[in-house]
Amino acid sequence: MANGLKLLEGTKNDRDKYIKRTDVLDKVKKVVLLKDGEHMTVKMVAGFYEVELKTIQSVMNRNKAELDFDGVETLKGQGLKVYKSTYLQGEGMYKKIARLNIIPRQAVLRIGMLLTDSEVASKVRDYLLEIEKNTARKDKESTLKFLGTWNKELDDFVFKYIQTGIKNSIPIRKSMKELSSILEVNYGLLHSRWYTGDKVLKPLRHRLDKQTLIKVSKGEHLKNNKQYTDDCFIHSSRVNEQIANSNEQYQELKQVCNRLLNGINSVYSQNERDYTRTVNIYKIINQIKTTQEQHSKAFDEIHKKIDHIEESLEERKEDKIIELNKELHKVKQKLKTANKDNKKLSMHISRLTILNEDTDFQKDINSTAFKMERNGNLTKMY
Repeated sequence: MANGLKLLEGTKNDRDKYIKRTDVLDKVKKVVLLKDGEHMTVKMVAGFYEVELKTIQSVMNRNKAELDFDGVETLKGQGLKVYKSTYLQGEGMYKKIARLNIIPRQAVLRIGMLLTDSEVASKVRDYLLEIEKNTARKDKESTLKFLGTWNKELDDFVFKYIQTGIKNSIPIRKSMKELSSILEVNYGLLHSRWYTGDKVLKPLRHRLDKQTLIKVSKGEHLKNNKQYTDDCFIHSSRVNEQIANSNEQYQELKQVCNRLLNGINSVYSQNERDYTRTVNIYKIINQIKTTQEQHSKAFDEIHKKIDHIEESLEERKEDKIIELNKELHKVKQKLKTANKDNKKLSMHISRLTILNEDTDFQKDINSTAFKMERNGNLTKMY
C-alpha cells in the first residue's frame, strides 16, 4: 500500500502510528481552536481542511468508532449548558443550539488522514509520511553507528564498502578513512577489524576470495588507479630524496657526536681531578667541623662555670645586703634613741633657763658642748 493510500485505506493501527503527531497540523496551516484551547467544532474542521461541512460529517459518521476513541464528544443538556457558560459566552451562533460536537486535535489529525478531496489533508498525509521516512532513515543510520561493539550489519557494511573500493582501485587506507567519518569510529578500530579481528570475530579481509587477497597483498588492485600510481611514483622519488638528505645529515651528526664524545672524555678527566680535590676538601671540612664541635663543648663548659660564679656572687650579694640592712636598722634604732635623749636634755635646759638658776651653772651649761658618736652616744667636748 503506497504512500497516502496507507493512511486512507489502511487500518486503524496504520493511522494510530501517527496520531500523536498533531504538531503536523500547525506546519500545514494555522489551527484555530475554541476558547478551551483544545477543541474545534465540525464547522471549524471543515474550514481548516477547506471542504464542505457535509464532507466532514460524512467522514465522522463512517469512522465514528475511531474518532470517539480520539475523544470526540457530543455535548447536550446540562453538559452543553456548562460548556456554553464557560467557553462560549458572547458567541451568538451557539446560543440556540441543542447539541454540539467538539473535536480534539488528535481527532482533527485523523480526519485529515481519512479525507480524500482536500489539498490540506493531502499535505497533512505527506508530512506524516515524510516524518516516517526520516524516522526510518535515522533508525537505520543509528544502527550503522559504532557504539562500542561490532554487529553483523556493521560488518557487512564495512566489508562491502572496502570491497567496492578494491574493485574501483581505491586504496584500502582511503576507504577506511571515509568509513571512519561515516560510522564515527576510530580509524585504528576499523584497521584492527579488517586485518586482525579478535578471539571471537575473524578479520573481515578473510571474506575476500583468494585471488583478490593475492592482488591486494601485491598492490595489483591499484594498477588501474593512475592517480594512485602517479602518487606512488612521486612519493617514491620524495622518499629517495629524503634518504639521500638523511645520509648527509647522518654524516654531519656523526661528526658532531665524535666531537661531543671527545669533549665528554675531556670533561670526565677534568671531573676525576676535581673529584680528588673535592674529596680532600671534604676531609678538611670534616676536621674543621670536629674542631668546631670540640671548641663548642669547651665554650659550653666555660659558660656553665660563668653561670655558676654569677649565681654564687648573686647569692653572696644578697647575703651581704641583708647583713648591711640589719646593721643599718640597728644604727637607726640608736639614732632614734639619741634623738629621744637629746629632746629630754633640751627640755631640762629649757626648765633650767626658766628657773633662772645661778649664773655659773648657767654659764657652765651654756659653755658646754656635746657631740654624738657613731654609736649614738653623746660625749662632752669642753
